Amino acid sequence: ISADWRFAPRDVLTIGLSEAYYEEWGMNRRFDVALGTNPVVIARDHVQGRPGAGSTTSRGGGMSIKASTTWQSELKWTHHGPVWKFEAGSSFSHASFNVRSTNFMGSVPFNIGTFAASGVGRVGPTVRFDYTGDYLPIITTVLATGESVNPRGLQHTALTSATQLDRRSVDIKKNLRGFAQRTVDFVVPVTVKVGGDIRQSQRDKRQRAPNYTFLGPDGIANSLDNAASLYGLVDPLYSTVTPPYGNPKFEWGDQYKVYDMIVARPEWWVRNVATEINSEVANSAYLDETISSGFLRLDTSVFNNRLAIATGIRYQRYEVSVESGEQNTLARYLHDDDGAFVLNPTTGQPIVIGGSATDIATRTQTERGNQREMTVSGFHPSINASYRLTENLYVRTNIASSINYPELNQLFAATTISDLTANPRRLTVNKPLEPWTGKNYDLSLEYYTQNGGSLSLAWFRKDISNFIRQRTANSGTTEAREALGRLGYEELVPFNYEVVERFNQGEARLSGWEFALDQRLDRYAPEWARGTRIFFNTSYKAAPKGIAGGDLGAFSQRLMNWGVSFRRGPFSTHLKWNHVAQRKLTVFNPATTRPGSRTLLDVDVSHQFHPKVSFFASASNVMGKQRVSYVFTDKTPDYARARQYQYYGVAIVAGVKGQF
Repeated sequence: ISADWRFAPRDVLTIGLSEAYYEEWGMNRRFDVALGTNPVVIARDHVQGRPGAGSTTSRGGGMSIKASTTWQSELKWTHHGPVWKFEAGSSFSHASFNVRSTNFMGSVPFNIGTFAASGVGRVGPTVRFDYTGDYLPIITTVLATGESVNPRGLQHTALTSATQLDRRSVDIKKNLRGFAQRTVDFVVPVTVKVGGDIRQSQRDKRQRAPNYTFLGPDGIANSLDNAASLYGLVDPLYSTVTPPYGNPKFEWGDQYKVYDMIVARPEWWVRNVATEINSEVANSAYLDETISSGFLRLDTSVFNNRLAIATGIRYQRYEVSVESGEQNTLARYLHDDDGAFVLNPTTGQPIVIGGSATDIATRTQTERGNQREMTVSGFHPSINASYRLTENLYVRTNIASSINYPELNQLFAATTISDLTANPRRLTVNKPLEPWTGKNYDLSLEYYTQNGGSLSLAWFRKDISNFIRQRTANSGTTEAREALGRLGYEELVPFNYEVVERFNQGEARLSGWEFALDQRLDRYAPEWARGTRIFFNTSYKAAPKGIAGGDLGAFSQRLMNWGVSFRRGPFSTHLKWNHVAQRKLTVFNPATTRPGSRTLLDVDVSHQFHPKVSFFASASNVMGKQRVSYVFTDKTPDYARARQYQYYGVAIVAGVKGQF
């Protein structure tokens, strides 16, 4: 709902209020096959997992109900007088998002295998893939008994665990803004604009994930009575659905039946409180971010309006307060009054404090134990100029200082210290990332044809300071020891901890160019093709300089778009091809997943069958192209380079829109 109130000839007050509610019941089914750590390559196109090496197949998935409510209010006042122009406004929005599983379990895995001869413990099957070059290879599953079984059935699976989910988050955004503008005469007329705004974002998120381990009637996990076939857990409805990609039908577990079993037979299950504590701490966070700014802008033109200049300066202040989970496994060990480890005099190792898994989780996990605050402020000037060389040829330039804020999820700090018995021993530190600043330089040449077309060639460069980086200091090195001391963990130096940290440091340079062509064809096309327009643009971003090859964005990228549009009377259509070439890494890393090149076609169509009512339809990826990701070295054969195939189909939106 929106309303305008004109309470004076040049003053308008706008009041707006909107609300939206969304709810979805969602389910995904997943079939996983793992060949263990040492698969055997039998032949070029045949791979087999060794018995006892962790080979397994499992069926599972997730079920949840998603619900969200969003409402927003806005108030705006504008004044357009002969001398002064004013605008002031404020807005407030509240959004909540909940994901939950109520009378069903959110996740239940079913794993194929056989039980050990003792009746306790399970042995995974041997799994073989034939024709791995195909999208859907032949899968053969052989139990430890030598029996070949259907990997897509539940007959030889075990019920091991089940998890519920209750995830809640709230986002609140507030904004207050305003400006004043008038034109004054100095040597030439200058338009002066002064204003500012205050933006605040708050996010509060929590998650509970009750987790249960199945013991069965005998009260022992992974024993004979854990066989899923004993309890009639097949989903009779969904198991009749034919899966995509040519897969045969699966037997899927029923997550409603598992929930009913937990309610009816709670003594058959044990709740993993320690796992729940760990999950709650890791997924509980609060953030409060405030950005305050003020600006002064001056616009003028000289040389008979051939040269237009816009310049100004902006002051911005960035304040953020973050609370997030603390995971400190060092609390498992005995410390003296000074906070140092108490060592075993015989082994020289720290003494472990006893206790149950729940006791350990309570000591080592602190909900919102990390609390950080940060303030960054500064001035950011800019100047834009456009010079008309001829009636159709323009040159434009821009020099500006900018500040770029991290994503909200990059502000949730976390420190994780692995146990002294872990391999590798690792300290992971993710500090709240600060904004990074950039100095931007742009230069473009633009030509406008007499018959409604344009050509442009642009060059850009961005010099970045306080760049976001990630670094790993390998255990036992000088760099790792220095990092442990700098981060306040000197006590870990004798135990050779590896340090992984993400931080702001150093400088980087991005550069590239863009070319664009846009042309109407009315002067060249026959009568029936009038209203046709073609376009083409391409850009190239060079690999950044001054950063490590493993840092984010350390690759070069080429993008291309082209297409054609047609508009005649009430009918219009638009065809756009988008080509993304494969990225070229600055430093080759055979473990890096790289998306392959792809060309996608999008189509838009609309028809206005009434002056105020029209029909529209748009389709993305109308050719149904799949996205393929690759991991390979120069010696990897072509058939083994693909890591993942993603097929999203064709996304279509259609409807009727009108103005009343």
